[in-house]
Amino acid sequence: MPAGKAKIYDFIYGDSALKNNISIIPDGQFQDKMDREAVPFLMSVASSGYIKVKQTPEPFTDRRKSHTPSPSASRHKSPAQPLTGERSVKQMPSQTANQPASHENGCLYYESYRPSNATGAIVISHGFCESAEKYKEVIYYFTKAGYQVYLAEHRGHARSLRETDHPNMVHIHRFADYVEDLHTFITQIVIPASRGLPLYLYAHSMGGAVGALYLETYPDIFRKAVLTAPMLGILLGSVPEPCVRALGRIMVSLHRANTYPPGQRPFQPGERFENSCCTNYERFQYYQAKKEAEPLFQNSGSSYGWIYHSLNACHLITQKKNCAKITAPVLVFRSTCDTLVKASGIRRFVKNTPGARLIDVDESRHEIYSSSCVVLENYYREIFSFLDT
Repeated sequence: MPAGKAKIYDFIYGDSALKNNISIIPDGQFQDKMDREAVPFLMSVASSGYIKVKQTPEPFTDRRKSHTPSPSASRHKSPAQPLTGERSVKQMPSQTANQPASHENGCLYYESYRPSNATGAIVISHGFCESAEKYKEVIYYFTKAGYQVYLAEHRGHARSLRETDHPNMVHIHRFADYVEDLHTFITQIVIPASRGLPLYLYAHSMGGAVGALYLETYPDIFRKAVLTAPMLGILLGSVPEPCVRALGRIMVSLHRANTYPPGQRPFQPGERFENSCCTNYERFQYYQAKKEAEPLFQNSGSSYGWIYHSLNACHLITQKKNCAKITAPVLVFRSTCDTLVKASGIRRFVKNTPGARLIDVDESRHEIYSSSCVVLENYYREIFSFLDT
């Protein structure tokens, strides 16, 4: 097996205890354990808030403002509330009726979890069409292991600002906005709150691309980084990537960037587990129920602008000259059954990045963190071993 690459089952399999008596929640008890143990613990150490970020003009225009939700999307709005400071998550539930109108105010929603006696702080960069709510199990293991955890929902997602009036579409004006948003969050919220603790990055899929570009842009912030199924190349089916990029550029130049390409569509309830990115049914169903109950969690499909800017970003991130800027050790996980991101892009990034190591994960789809308990035991064992050494 080539140096720097391993299979997740190559590592010693023991009992389910990972560190500090942490155990992976059993598959068959997932919902009960989450509701009765994990979520109450997280609520006891959690706070949340909103942070103002810069909004940029749409490309190929002089001064074109971002869209705000239209009257037809009024059910996604809520009465304006103060946007400064933090409050307990107990006082700020996820339901729409209690949320400030962050779309119109240009803010990101974020959550922080600060257990006592933490030894480090982990920043999570979530994936495409996701929200903070989807990472409760991940956050639970990190906090129980003695880490503070911080997560801001990316622009265009969930409770953060939107740059299109479509209630489901993920749309951006520049991929670099994700990186600058993350930097604003880290410098204004994470660093002051963590008070000198070492910072670590955990980033999935689209968030992995954001995280990788962040590591190249700001190489001195994170001590180590974990990229799980990072979006460093996008599988586009039978359509050649140059054709998709060319069409995307045309649509952006025609001011049609915030429309759906073929194959992308608004949210539809009733997603089938067999068609999902999860390998474990209980974990899939737990979040799917929350998504169907909360309109703000119903992101679905990308715009022409998102796919155009994302493809360009993947190309830049994996270039050798850019990968060489990364100074932090990077642990990269790739699912061998992934149907969304290109294995070639991940391998190129690992090859070009000093200190990067690749682990292939069998018996998992794109969302490795939503796999069965058997896979997750070794997955988290590797993560904690990497962070702790």
